Amino acid sequence: MQSEMTGRRRFFRLLGRDSAVLFDEVRGHPQRRLADLPDLPAAELGCLIPAVCEGVAIRVQDGQVCALLPGAATARALFPVEPAPVFIFNHFDGRTPIESVSRELSASMGWTAERSFREVRAMFLRLVSQRVCAPVNVANTGKQEGRR
Repeated sequence: MQSEMTGRRRFFRLLGRDSAVLFDEVRGHPQRRLADLPDLPAAELGCLIPAVCEGVAIRVQDGQVCALLPGAATARALFPVEPAPVFIFNHFDGRTPIESVSRELSASMGWTAERSFREVRAMFLRLVSQRVCAPVNVANTGKQEGRR
């Protein structure tokens, strides 16, 4: 019964989100697909606020940060437990824009702004493609979309 209730809640949450997206589209506010993220200009990508997707469990195994996706039997390795990737991932908290993560990484690691942005962008896009992370806001506006 518990999983049936969880399934219903998820269905209605997704239905609500999709309805909000459709409503915004009708009002003339175009929405972006996750597949479009790699093509975003740096300024727009920098405004996105990444977060771990609902239901994804994060754990450390054998020196790797791993993710267990909902319904998966095994966790998949995401990246090694090293200072830079752990720093980046810990800032994918649903509150911090990519540009801010990049600036903080640059200050913390002593890297150039360009290198830091490249590293943060690469990890974000990789985790999005693996369905581990997604933006909680809409590109170009900074507006919360309520995806979580």
